[in-house]
Amino acid sequence: GIGEYPGPCGEEPPCWNSTTCPKGVKHTCPPPSSFNILAANFTDEWAASMRDLGVTYAIMVLKQGCGFSMWPTNVTLPSGARYNYSVAYSPAGRDMAAEFIASCHKFGITAGFYMYMNGNEFLGVKDNKLLPGSQITLEAYHSLCLQQLREIWGNFNCDIAIFFGIEHSEHLRVCGFSELLQKMVAV
Repeated sequence: GIGEYPGPCGEEPPCWNSTTCPKGVKHTCPPPSSFNILAANFTDEWAASMRDLGVTYAIMVLKQGCGFSMWPTNVTLPSGARYNYSVAYSPAGRDMAAEFIASCHKFGITAGFYMYMNGNEFLGVKDNKLLPGSQITLEAYHSLCLQQLREIWGNFNCDIAIFFGIEHSEHLRVCGFSELLQKMVAV
């Protein structure tokens, strides 16, 4: 659970509040406990509303700049610990990505994903640069990104391209993302 890997300041268990951080690190990542969607049919209600509005395709944000993943990723960190900044460690404890795809298909909506790869503030990476006190190297971060993309491509029956935000072409080359371009992808 929480505490398997230090938070952005390296404290274990992770501290999530800049006012109590023993290292004085300004935290921008909310704790996983703040993701608390417990309604069993949340994504069905969302997809039904989209259908009623005439939406024909939808993109779900799987991971944004803070690094929180909307699926229970199984990737591991250099320490061997499982990446624990995800829905798997939240009160919801569900695979929101899988539920989103299933709900979209149920209501006749073409589904896809967006995943931001240029930073992960939980791991101390922003704009493809390490933040002070980062607990990971850029090489390890790039490897983690590649692992997560492989995981997404292999685990979800996504109808359209996975969109990922990468601002540096060098980042693409270093990470080896080109080998993953099995479908049309917008960068």
